[in-house]
Amino acid sequence: MENNGVILFVDDEENILKSIRRSLMDEPYEMFFANSGKEALKILEENKVDVIVTDMRMPEMNGLELLEIVKKKYPDIVRIVLTGYAQVSTLIAAINSGQIYRYLVKPWKLEAEFKPAIRQALEHHRLMMERNKMIKELKFKTIELQKQIKEKEELIKKIEESNRKKKEILSILSAKTIPFIEEAVYWIDELSKNSNMELEEHILKELEKLKNRAKQVIDVLLKIKDIF
Repeated sequence: MENNGVILFVDDEENILKSIRRSLMDEPYEMFFANSGKEALKILEENKVDVIVTDMRMPEMNGLELLEIVKKKYPDIVRIVLTGYAQVSTLIAAINSGQIYRYLVKPWKLEAEFKPAIRQALEHHRLMMERNKMIKELKFKTIELQKQIKEKEELIKKIEESNRKKKEILSILSAKTIPFIEEAVYWIDELSKNSNMELEEHILKELEKLKNRAKQVIDVLLKIKDIF
């Protein structure tokens, strides 16, 4: 039999628990039975339960007291109370406060009320678990996205700082190097035009090469400066 959930039924009357067991024996979910709030809490400590259905009137611990504990310790468990007509007003207040999911009035109609209520409670639990899972996944993805954004912001800061330093270096390099090279080119031109010295032809050729290389260096430095 396929397991479509786990239900815990709680009632101090053994004959009611036996009746529920017989009535639901063909239903596709696992069932636990407890005859007191204390026993129910012990079962919950040892087993995963999706829905708890408890009688309202029980000795030592009534249904609402039990479900109040369940809500605090196991908030994902869907809570249902079985009650008589005289206790309906009390349960409405409990429903409005979120303490219980719904109530069933004795005597209930098995096919028209009891079974559909259990199925709806299981479906409610399934949807709630899916929602919680989606919320957790969304939180995880949000944290990862925030982490990635922070890493990219830090990378951008490093790049900006690196570019700033490069600009400073190139600015200093240009300020110190370009005037020197321009002056060297000027004096090379003057020397080539006005030389009265008896220079060998190959020396003049080397000076011309030096001038050309100096102009190339200036062009490269200016281009690098524009890039950064």
